[in-house]
Amino acid sequence: MSSSSSIRSSDFSQGEMQFEHVFLFSNSYEKRNKFLSFMKLSKILFFTNYNRLIVPGWELIELIPLIFLLPTSKNCIQLESSIIETKSTGILWFIKKLILKNIGHAFPSGVLQTKILQQANYSGKIHLTKGVGIPSRTSSRAVKNFIVNNKLNYLYVGRVSEEKNLKYLVDKFNDNGKSLTIAGDGPLLNELRLSANPNISFLGYINNEELSVVYKEHDVFILPSYSEPWGLVIDEALWFGLPVVVSENVGCLEDLVINPVTGIVFKLNDQISFDNALSEIESSYAKYCRNVNSINFEARDEEQISAYRISDV
Repeated sequence: MSSSSSIRSSDFSQGEMQFEHVFLFSNSYEKRNKFLSFMKLSKILFFTNYNRLIVPGWELIELIPLIFLLPTSKNCIQLESSIIETKSTGILWFIKKLILKNIGHAFPSGVLQTKILQQANYSGKIHLTKGVGIPSRTSSRAVKNFIVNNKLNYLYVGRVSEEKNLKYLVDKFNDNGKSLTIAGDGPLLNELRLSANPNISFLGYINNEELSVVYKEHDVFILPSYSEPWGLVIDEALWFGLPVVVSENVGCLEDLVINPVTGIVFKLNDQISFDNALSEIESSYAKYCRNVNSINFEARDEEQISAYRISDV
C-alpha cells in the first residue's frame, strides 16, 4: 500500500520482493489518502486479470466497497486479529459479518483467529496459515543450553507503550528483583526508566540486525500485553531459542506457546498467576528449551506458504 510507516522502523521488513508489485503511496501508510487509495485500487483491479484479491482483515476501509462489488469466489481475507479483542456484538460486528458473507476464502493465522470465523458462522473455505508472514531472519538460529548456572535473564522486545502492559511488568520485577531487560522505544520509556529498580535495564531502540545479540544474552522472553492480535515477536524469540512467558491476551498463544509447550501463559494482572508462571519456567527450564529447540521452522514456513496454494473455483 505504502512504502513506509510512521510506527514501524525502516528495517521492519527486509529482503527483496521477488514478485511484481507496486506501492500506491510514497508517504507513510498511516497518512495515505483513503479515497485516492480506493480509486487507485479500483483502476488496478479493473485492468488486471487476477485470481484472488486478499484483503488484510478490516484494516483497509477503502477495500470494503470493493469486496461487495467483486465476485465472492475471488475475495479472500487474512485474519491476524484474535477473538480476544473482537467484540461480537453491535454495528461493527454486523458489518464484519456482512463482509464475511462476500468472502470466498479466509486465511486465519491461528486458533484464536479462526474462532472469529466460527463466531460469525462463516460458510466460506478456511485455510489456516499458522503464521502472519515469513519472518525476516537475518541471523542464524540459536539453540539454548538446558543448564543455566546463574539466575535466568528475562527479556522484552517491542514498543514501549500502554497496550504492552509494561508498567505491570516493571512493578513485578521491582518486587521480585529478577533480571529484566526492555529493548524498544515508545511513549512510556522515560516514565518506566524513572520507576525501575537497578535489576531492570533499558536498551532503547535496537536495529533488527543487532537484536540477535540481545536475544542470545537472555534466557526467557516475556510478553505481558493487554492487546496483542498475534505476536510476531514470539516467533522471533523462539528462533533464538528462548522459552516464553505470555499473557492470556496474546493472539498466538495456542499456536506458538500452548500446543508446542514452549512456555507459560499467565492471567492478566493476576499476581499469583504471574508468579507461578515465572516459577514454572525456571523450575522446568530444560523442558521448555528442548521443546523450543525441536521446532522445525522450515516446515512451519512451508506450511504457511502452502496454505495460500488454493485451486480455482
